[in-house]
Amino acid sequence: MSEGIRQNHVDDLAIMPEDELNRNLRRAQETLGKLRREGASPGLRRYAEEEVCYLQREVNHRTDRRQAHDAWLGRVRMYGEHGTR
Repeated sequence: MSEGIRQNHVDDLAIMPEDELNRNLRRAQETLGKLRREGASPGLRRYAEEEVCYLQREVNHRTDRRQAHDAWLGRVRMYGEHGTR
């Protein structure tokens, strides 16, 4: 059977370095795939699926924040800090 699933606390995800977050997401996805292939119990698979979801959600939040920040920077550069030319 696959190795155990390491669940991260959501507060830890918020401060986790980007490379570690991505590494944990890949590892969780691989573990979930193994559990599915090996026919693990539905409860164990659900536990792994939840971890993948939490990690993916944090990745998505960071991507959205980065895009919003880039858009804001573009407006500041174009219109100045107060939004006027």
